[in-house]
Amino acid sequence: MTDQIEGQVPDNADGQVPDATTEPTTLDATALQAELAKARKDAASYRTKLRKLEEDEEARKREAMSELDRLKADYETLKQRMADAEASRKDALIRAAVTAAASKAGLADVEDAMRLGALDSVTLEGDKVSGAEDVVAALVASKPYLVAGEGKRPAPSPTNPSSPSRLTIDAIKRMSVEEIRQNQDAVDAALANQS
Repeated sequence: MTDQIEGQVPDNADGQVPDATTEPTTLDATALQAELAKARKDAASYRTKLRKLEEDEEARKREAMSELDRLKADYETLKQRMADAEASRKDALIRAAVTAAASKAGLADVEDAMRLGALDSVTLEGDKVSGAEDVVAALVASKPYLVAGEGKRPAPSPTNPSSPSRLTIDAIKRMSVEEIRQNQDAVDAALANQS
């Protein structure tokens, strides 16, 4: 054992660490896959057994309880479920109000309002949500690049072969004056085709 290097475990029956010059044994991939499949199957079996034991233990505890204790446990469970449902309802109402306010404000991605807005200032009284518009307005004021503005949309160009679509009247209405000037020929062509 005097030849043993610190941190190495002897592999030989005589307790000696194998010489570094000897070739390592080759690993058979098929054997490793079979061993892995067996280990996975065993793990699944153990998980199933554990789940069954946990259910049996819960049933045993429940049988050992008095009727009053069982009713108290059921009451606490139902109370927790009701609190969770109420929290989910509040979150859904706030999410809907913020999403509507973000859409009305013209945010390109309404989820940005949920991720970036200061939602702690949104309040809920009964079913009435207040403060969502203020949160979105503050977000738009601090990060105006989140708004999908009229002037930010590129106008489709009929002269660009990668954009074979033609301008429509709706697209022209959404264009800024600058975009209309830049695409005057296409706008004129679209207006001539409409009449």
